[in-house]
Amino acid sequence: MIKKLLSVSPRVEVMLKRLAYSSDGMKKLVKKVYYKLSGGEKKIEKSREAFEKLCQRIDTLGIEKGDILIVHSSMDGLSAVDASPMEYINYLLGLVGDEGTLVFPAFPSLNRPDLFPRNMEEIPTYIPARTPSWTGLLPNVFCMYPGVKRSEFPYNSLAAKGKYAEEMMKDNLKAQCPHGKDTPWEFCVEHHAKVLFLGVEMERSNTLLHVAEDYMGEEWPIKDWYDRHVYKVKLRDGTVVEKEFFACKHSWTGYSAIHCTIARLKKRDLLREVNTEQVALGFVPDAKKLVDAVIQDTKNGKLRYVVPKKYLKKK
Repeated sequence: MIKKLLSVSPRVEVMLKRLAYSSDGMKKLVKKVYYKLSGGEKKIEKSREAFEKLCQRIDTLGIEKGDILIVHSSMDGLSAVDASPMEYINYLLGLVGDEGTLVFPAFPSLNRPDLFPRNMEEIPTYIPARTPSWTGLLPNVFCMYPGVKRSEFPYNSLAAKGKYAEEMMKDNLKAQCPHGKDTPWEFCVEHHAKVLFLGVEMERSNTLLHVAEDYMGEEWPIKDWYDRHVYKVKLRDGTVVEKEFFACKHSWTGYSAIHCTIARLKKRDLLREVNTEQVALGFVPDAKKLVDAVIQDTKNGKLRYVVPKKYLKKK
């Protein structure tokens, strides 16, 4: 019901979103209502059978040996499934095989001072081998697997294991934006990676849409889009370097019509929602096709952000 309401139109979605986050009291009320309508108050019992059914459903999606597979995940969203993080990871590694590459978003906790407080006066130091990820338990466990490579770019990093893990990370510190040229995100998109949403709704975790924004560069139609960031990065050889880059300002998320965008992409079969019982499951068959479509939509005036005209670049 909530998704249908938010998918009525981009303007309606953004209006409701901005109203919902207009005050701390409103935020708490909206979260409480959403939790109740989403069945959050129901008691969920873990089931081993649910894991077997979930794997059987994923087996039908079209993931093949040799694929690059990006997995967005939430163990909270998998609370009905009786399986350990290692069982999920081993199953997914088996899906792509030795010639494939399994990839998890492993966004450094340093990027979320709201969740992981730090001294904002200091330049944060990102240590790929040690800095925890705020993107969930699965990525943190995955990063401890032998042979996993984690990007040294200190924002919206990826961790990968498999054939292309080393190659996708090699030039990442040249990048000027988190998802554009020289990033592992670019590598995955250009190699037609597939994307699995495991226990998490596509509206909550869809970084590919940010890839489209960074790809467009000066063609991106919204002014003053980026914030400047400076981080220190401890490299594998122990050297510490300073890295400057530019990332989308967090304030723009309040203008995002994400539900309408997801609905539009699903109609074109660029995204698929394949929920199973109590587990949210989504799939992108081809990351390159999705990113190209979002870029073309943007050029055609179908921008996923509803912003006042004063923020748009003059044509």
